Amino acid sequence: MTQTNDPFLSFRKMRLAGQVIHDPAIGKWFVIGADESRQVLHNADDFPVIDAERMDETQPGWRRSRGEAHKYSLLPFINPPSHTRLRRLIARDLTVRKVELLRPLIERETDRALDELAAQGRDGTPADYLGLVAYPVTVAVIGALVGVPPEDWRTFRAWSDCLVMLTDPRITEEEKARADKAAEDFETYVEELVAERRVTPRDDLISDYLAVRDHDPEQLTDAELCNSVLLLVLAGYVTTADSLGNAMHALLSHPDQFQQLVEDPSLVGDVVDEVLRWASPVQIVQRTAAKDVSLGGVDLPAESTVLVMPGAANRDSNGCPHADDFDISRKAGYGLAFGAGIHFCLGMALAKVELTTVLGRFAARFPEARFASRPVRRESAGLAGYATLDVIIS
Repeated sequence: MTQTNDPFLSFRKMRLAGQVIHDPAIGKWFVIGADESRQVLHNADDFPVIDAERMDETQPGWRRSRGEAHKYSLLPFINPPSHTRLRRLIARDLTVRKVELLRPLIERETDRALDELAAQGRDGTPADYLGLVAYPVTVAVIGALVGVPPEDWRTFRAWSDCLVMLTDPRITEEEKARADKAAEDFETYVEELVAERRVTPRDDLISDYLAVRDHDPEQLTDAELCNSVLLLVLAGYVTTADSLGNAMHALLSHPDQFQQLVEDPSLVGDVVDEVLRWASPVQIVQRTAAKDVSLGGVDLPAESTVLVMPGAANRDSNGCPHADDFDISRKAGYGLAFGAGIHFCLGMALAKVELTTVLGRFAARFPEARFASRPVRRESAGLAGYATLDVIIS
């Protein structure tokens, strides 16, 4: 299926062919219906993730890529029972209480970032919303959560930007090489950081994991700890930054609804949910059919590759009337923006606090904000976000 730079336009065209569509050119099945997508994501027995074992069977030699080796060691690419154990260990310290303890930091970093935006945008000068707000805030928050010192946040962002290219099925050989190098550098850095935290614990997740492991040998191994840090950085920074960009695009594209938020700050929770539904950052979730199975009245043979499209599912009018319309009053929730089933996103609570804080404070400080120029989408089939989004704030 050919995708334009606007994935949601492509989804509308795809839907004309049905909710479950086979693409013979690549031999894969696209799932774009809301009900069908939930069926796949909630049924991990019939639709397991494509894991390292499956890759060994279908793509011998794939482990030579350091980036791919890291990718398939992450929680979203692991099936039960290993997934059950790892998720329990990772989630135990990623609690609502931990997120609430980060709220003052989120507010400080947001205010600092908005100050930078105001300085750049004074006298009507275009200001770089992504570069000054979305990326710095999300990197600072996930860095503080994990335990990365502020002086290394910029480096962590650079590694993450390389590694996230592995989510795009159209990745080039040059991009793969950059991702492999980033994975190697990241692994070395985290190993050194873990060694440092063993000697000097701090109030961060790495120290928390190490403290528990010292009393329980069944806890995360060093390799699992490194992979967990990588997962939290990628999931906590990249998708949240994209969501902040998608949110600003949605609001400034609908100035009447942006003004509703300006006039009634209590609407920010509804705004966040609608943004996540209307412009889900994750565009592809890959599964495989464990056996012959029927999905939405379509028969899928065993071992079929199944691509669930959350952004398309969230725009399915069968699940949400007038789903292509952005409407902060609909109260339809965030759809499948955080996934569903056993792989539901662990970072939902943190992401929503960041989104509500940034959007609420932006609206309060810059009620006359508007686009400085037409935003440019980032070229990626796996994630929906923007490469540039400049604003006029006065």
